[in-house]
Parts: sequence; structure tokens; C-alpha cells
Amino acid sequence: MTTVGFLHTSPVHVATFRALLSEHAPAARSGDAERLADRLSVPVLRIDRPLAQRAVAQGGRIAVVAAVESTLGPTRDLFEACAAASGTAAVIFEAPCLKTWSLFERGDLGSFHTAVARHVRSICRAGDVDVVVLAQASMAPAEALLEDLAVPVLSSPRLAVLRALEIAGATRATAPPPAGRAHPAQPPSAFLSAS
Repeated sequence: MTTVGFLHTSPVHVATFRALLSEHAPAARSGDAERLADRLSVPVLRIDRPLAQRAVAQGGRIAVVAAVESTLGPTRDLFEACAAASGTAAVIFEAPCLKTWSLFERGDLGSFHTAVARHVRSICRAGDVDVVVLAQASMAPAEALLEDLAVPVLSSPRLAVLRALEIAGATRATAPPPAGRAHPAQPPSAFLSAS
């Protein structure tokens, strides 16, 4: 059985990732990864790496939308590293929407997602953008509000879960079965570090 563990920076992300895991791996089980942490030797996937890889593979100008200033630098560094590694001519530029974060902090998630979507639409209207990236997992629901755009809008949760399941499947396929246990506890095959 494949098991994927998650490390979240906010409890608001738990439901998002549970739903995605249920959708893409309905047989996956929940468990307490902290209890197993000292016994695990598993791959760890940064949540936005699959997002960065997908965005830079498309090339062109990539708008990185973030609602928190501290997200911009590390995200830009990751995207630039992925672009260099893939050899694409992707150009990354920051498109912060910092005023929207207060809505998230107040718990007004609907307004937060609507404000993020409005910001993305303004970026696309201004033109000269080939891909828009929602840099924070908390922004992912705004993606559904932007499906009518001609410009692709990407977010990290779905891409990260799919990649973690891929890694977990590969790890399970190559790992020998645990020895000496009648009914072994299955440690996670991959950890996804979610923001």
C-alpha cells in the first residue's frame, strides 16, 4: 500500500490535501507520521517543485503570484533553478498581491480567492504573460475561478500530490518488503512538504 505523509505550515491546508489524495489515491490511508519520523528514510518533495517544473517546461514569461512577501524570493529561486536545469528560456517575474493576505488571515477565504483571481485577471489583461503561477497552496481554489482564461493558471497542490504518489509508487516498487512482521505498519513512501 502506498502512503504519503504531509508536513503542513497551516491547518487550513489539511482538507485540501486530504481531498486530493482521496481523489487520486482513494485507498491511501491516514496515519501519524510524527510517530514514525525517526524510523523513516523517505524522499521529501517540496510542494512547489512540480509546479515550477511544469511552468518552466511551458517556457515563456511566468508570472509568480504571491500574497506574502516572504514567499517571493524562495519561489523565484526555485523557478530559476528549474528553468536552468531544464534549459528552457522561461523568464520569471514576480506579480505580488500582498493586500489580499489580510483576507486569508481573517478567515475570509472566499474573498481571498476572489481577490487573487481578480489580480490574476489584471495581469493577463496587461498581456505579455504565458503562464500564471499561484505560488501558495492557500491560493489553489482561485485556479477554478480562472478556467476561462486563455493563459494557463497553475497551482501546487494537485501537481504535488500526483508527483508524491508517483514517487511513492516508484519507491514501493523498488523497496523490499519489511522483514519479520506479520502485519507491518507501512511507513510513508514520500513526504510532501506543504506550505
